[in-house]
Amino acid sequence: MSCTSRTGLSSWDAPFRLITGHGFWQSRFQVGGSTATVVVVGVLIAALAVMGIRAMPGDWTRRSLAAAIGAALIVLLDAAPGIDGGVDAVTRLPLLSALREPHRLAPLVLLPVAIWVPVGARSLTRAVPTDWKPASRLVPIALAAVLLAPAIWGLDGQLDPVDTPEGWHEARAIIADRPGPAVLLPWHRYLNVSFAEERRVLHPGLQFFGPDVVSSTDLELGKPTREAIEPRERAVAELLPSIPRGRPIGDELARIGIRWVILTHDADYQELLGLLDDAQLTSVLADRDIDLFEVNAWRGELVGGDGSPRDLRRLGSPLAIADASDPGRWGEPWMEGWMQGFRPLRGSDSGTILVGTGSGVLWHWPSLLVITGYVLWAFVVLRVGRRDQPDEPSTRRGSGDLHSS
Repeated sequence: MSCTSRTGLSSWDAPFRLITGHGFWQSRFQVGGSTATVVVVGVLIAALAVMGIRAMPGDWTRRSLAAAIGAALIVLLDAAPGIDGGVDAVTRLPLLSALREPHRLAPLVLLPVAIWVPVGARSLTRAVPTDWKPASRLVPIALAAVLLAPAIWGLDGQLDPVDTPEGWHEARAIIADRPGPAVLLPWHRYLNVSFAEERRVLHPGLQFFGPDVVSSTDLELGKPTREAIEPRERAVAELLPSIPRGRPIGDELARIGIRWVILTHDADYQELLGLLDDAQLTSVLADRDIDLFEVNAWRGELVGGDGSPRDLRRLGSPLAIADASDPGRWGEPWMEGWMQGFRPLRGSDSGTILVGTGSGVLWHWPSLLVITGYVLWAFVVLRVGRRDQPDEPSTRRGSGDLHSS
């Protein structure tokens, strides 16, 4: 669901698309009727939601209304002429990158509306004359049917499952047996995939060979547009022009912390076959659908200043214990918040983490805050659940016997 300019649907009807959950980026795949239908249904949903809000006074309604209004403003600002450029600039900041696709906030609007609409419909039923009550009860069902009925046919048989080639599975098994960061080539975020009848897709290797895969995040829509934040991307991209020229890149990849180079035989992969002649890489797998290379100079996740490996033991994604006897370079992608003990860590020119001497505890404090939030949320849910449970019958009988005595 998206109703903003970032997906090409910036128009006057954006508020109605938002409240109806409407707005797939390709209109020919859109379900829920025409623009006129969306506007009419959107007005009715908004009216019922207002009636539901008036019928539900209390702290929850006020807070959810404030959250819904705030989320709607953020989503719709991205579709406002003259403002969308500012929104784009602000969301390039690392702290606000999660809002780069602001329709992610749409659930803060849609979920309260889903509660207010049936409550508003009940208020409507109570307010209309007796003869109109049966019809008024059907209003929410009718609105849902108008929006959802076209989806019964799904995508009209336009989705078919596709099996990934055997070579891909073999390459994934090799990487899983000897883990390490990988570069995914060809250098495209979206490309035509050979085993899917040359259909344009998000590069399936991102998930297939994960979790630590460096690939292009550029949407290639003219000016550079990044769909994700990958601090090592720039350093890798600067090496790629060397491949057609026959210059080796293996040692530079090792400096970035890369162990594997994955070349799927899709799009313009033939321009990268110079990797076969790179003496700094070892061909581990040569298949008709994929080539897999290992970087000869890679020594480990953490290397010292002399290039020798250092011990590193991960205790989960945001926490590791390292040999910090001398300065080193950790192949983990750098981001704000990484600490060594209580000292902030710096990022290298290649987007990895520079580790100093001293404490061997490496941790990412924002991630630990998120985990703490999850734990507190689970604790609150369990406490509320236990509080709402009725007393055991034996307890009730015991208290009654005691009272009677």
